[in-house]
Amino acid sequence: MTPDAQSVLLAIAVSVGFMATVLIGAAAAPRLAVVLMGRVRCRATAAAGDPLRAEAVATHRWMSGPVPVIHPIARIATCGAFVLAVIWGADASLSGLAGHGAGAAVVRFACWVMLWFALLTAALCDATARVIPWETCFAIAGAGSALQLVSCGLASLFAGVVFGVVVALLCAVANRIGNRLGRGSQIGGGDVRCMAALSLASGSAAFAGFAACFLVVALFALAGRVLGKLKGAATVPLAPFFCVWLWVGAGGVLV
Repeated sequence: MTPDAQSVLLAIAVSVGFMATVLIGAAAAPRLAVVLMGRVRCRATAAAGDPLRAEAVATHRWMSGPVPVIHPIARIATCGAFVLAVIWGADASLSGLAGHGAGAAVVRFACWVMLWFALLTAALCDATARVIPWETCFAIAGAGSALQLVSCGLASLFAGVVFGVVVALLCAVANRIGNRLGRGSQIGGGDVRCMAALSLASGSAAFAGFAACFLVVALFALAGRVLGKLKGAATVPLAPFFCVWLWVGAGGVLV
């Protein structure tokens, strides 16, 4: 086979693989979100017999009814974000091919796609029913750890572990203060797990991702207060904003 024919076949294979990744991921994330929300409801309902966990069921109104339907705008936004992430990841992986080798580039791109698929699924669940399934957090932690090890090494992953522990401790302190003031827990367990997972995925850039994420959250909350959309003790789902954390914290390792 001539070199020109090999180049053409390689370009076709890459194009087909890219389109398959985009189409499968964009179509599967909303479906998986519905399945995971159903599992969350089943687990919480089963735990309702435990007095210590009954409150967890009572705080979710949708637990006694059908799984909420994902809004079409959320579906479109998720598909758009996934497509952009895949396109950028493919371009960055190809740009860094010379420095890391073909095998490492494939692994890094696969981890990047898995990270975004898991996080966008979590974002759909959080925006729809205010829950972040633990399955998505474990997927983010696993793919993110692999991405850090392949791209930046063990030292960067360890820095992410340390930052994740610090974030978890700060969240525990904030919830304890909120409970003592009678306001209840301010940060949900799913948010804490997701932030810990994102810390692993971001490595030494975890603080930059964290800062960028919560700066956007603060600006959004301020705009909501000014426009009257957020009133009293109303809060916003954090998982959609965690996309900013992932992009800032982990996007640089692909280059």
